[in-house]
Amino acid sequence: MLEIKYVGHACVLLRSQSERVLIDPWFSPSLNDETLHAVPPPAALTFEEIDGLTAIHISHMHSDHFSEETLARFPKKIPVIVAKHKDGVFASRIRAIGFDHVVEVEPGPGGYVMGDLRLCVFLPSQGYPYDSSLVVTCAGRSYLFDNDARFSSDHYFLLACFFGEFEAAFVGYADIYPFPLIYDFSVCRGVVAEGMNEKTLSHLEEQSWRRIESICEHLRPKWVCPYAASIRFRHPELLDFNRMFFAKAGILARDLGGAVPISLRHGDIVAAGQVPSSTLADFDEPHIEPIACRHEGSRLEEEIRQNAEMIFLRLRDLLVAVSSKWVSAMTVAFLVGEPDDEIFRYGFLFDGSDVLAHNAVESEYDLVIRIEPRVAWKILFENWSLQRASYSYRLSVIVRRIVAGQIAVHRWS
Repeated sequence: MLEIKYVGHACVLLRSQSERVLIDPWFSPSLNDETLHAVPPPAALTFEEIDGLTAIHISHMHSDHFSEETLARFPKKIPVIVAKHKDGVFASRIRAIGFDHVVEVEPGPGGYVMGDLRLCVFLPSQGYPYDSSLVVTCAGRSYLFDNDARFSSDHYFLLACFFGEFEAAFVGYADIYPFPLIYDFSVCRGVVAEGMNEKTLSHLEEQSWRRIESICEHLRPKWVCPYAASIRFRHPELLDFNRMFFAKAGILARDLGGAVPISLRHGDIVAAGQVPSSTLADFDEPHIEPIACRHEGSRLEEEIRQNAEMIFLRLRDLLVAVSSKWVSAMTVAFLVGEPDDEIFRYGFLFDGSDVLAHNAVESEYDLVIRIEPRVAWKILFENWSLQRASYSYRLSVIVRRIVAGQIAVHRWS
């Protein structure tokens, strides 16, 4: 018999007669450079629960699922189970933390057997390259942990063929879509309407709930729990972007067949065969208490000034591959610092084959990217890509000219 403890966000503790498996532990208070915070915080694990672990499963490398800071706290003798990928990068990163026993499981219904549990991983054909979902079977019952993986309805049909009807399904539902967040189109509202962002978010939300309806249609779980969305923005200037997290209560209006929608609280425990109960209040959105993010101060800014040339070279290298794909020349300005306290700026000309230094006043650039000092530091000294910098929600981007056929400016590599 399997007992499930919902720890928080995407973290779940599975307890069977012989095994104790912890899924996607994340106990750090924040992620993405203190941009996103755990709201509410996860439930605590007891010493006995940690000491009794027989395995840890990590679904993928997003930092709210694969927290290196959290994993470093666990005894390194615990086996870590991941989906097997061709390049072995995921397993290598876990070994680098100090875990010697990393089990790479072949995707598919065969799975990995440990005691009375069978853990089966599945990889989506598209999307984030290291994402995976998990099916756990125990004592004749099957449980789905979908994490952030996104599959077509055909996949869930096949899961039903492999495993039959499911006991329960944990489904991720709150996609973050950074496009309206990091792009300020206020200068070119005639090209991109403000309402387009809301329309896009509504479309993504509808897609998310339809996917969950498909899961219930094919797997026919007794109950379904939306999860993996216990993160929110808490900086006062970013609170408005919490609207990108879809309201959990949206599931109550969907066609789930015979599945009962459940909202588990952090620390709740559900036994096999039990259908937990939830009240309408359990589906309420969390209260967000604003907090100010840390600021590195003048020391960091002085370091950046002293290494300005190195930052220039790093930014240039990051942009060479991007500009080679562009069909028309564009000018781009990188500004480090706040508008009233700018540390330095660099301009670039993209001519379709190279990135050249370019001098012009800010108003003449086609694209202006302003970076906070600490993000510029991470680009330089921690090898952040522009994509990762954009995920930290510390970029301000202004587009003054959109060239037909130009590669999307948010597809940094």
